[in-house]
Amino acid sequence: MIINIRNYEDIIMYSVEADDKRSAVLQLVESGADLSGADLKGINLEGIDLRNINFEGADLRGANLKGASFYRASLKEAFLENADCRGADFRGADLSNSDCRGAKFNGADLSYSNLHGAHFRGADFRGANMDFANWSFSCKSLQAIVDDKLRIQLLYHTAKTAGDIVDEDLKELLESELFKRVANKFHWVHKCGIC
Repeated sequence: MIINIRNYEDIIMYSVEADDKRSAVLQLVESGADLSGADLKGINLEGIDLRNINFEGADLRGANLKGASFYRASLKEAFLENADCRGADFRGADLSNSDCRGAKFNGADLSYSNLHGAHFRGADFRGANMDFANWSFSCKSLQAIVDDKLRIQLLYHTAKTAGDIVDEDLKELLESELFKRVANKFHWVHKCGIC
């Protein structure tokens, strides 16, 4: 049967002879197709190797992406709202300005990924590796669900910034033994030094 892959404007991007949409996307991925702007809502791409594929602006809302590899893929401005990304590999991926509200990133590897401007309200990052990723300090990252590892990582980076501390309360907090004890639980403290 012919499976049509459409974009967000409902224009046919690709027509593929396949059994289902997943099989059609697999064929397109194998050929190195550009899937930017593709409407892939709810698709099951669990465990698929999607490295270096362009999903810029693609609609992956509600998709099953568990264990998939998006290594160095572009998901810039993609829609990943409520997608299941548990255990997926996003190392070096570009998720800038993507909409990831409510997505599950539990156990995912987002190291070295570009997260600038991504919307993470309600997204779950417990157990995710965020090393060397650029987490945006904007309202879009507030209310993301994180674990103690990421909280400690953020605290440690706060403690290690340079410059004068003018606010007395902030100075007292950052110099407190409790704050230092917690911040020094950072998993890279052996390489970065104690606070």
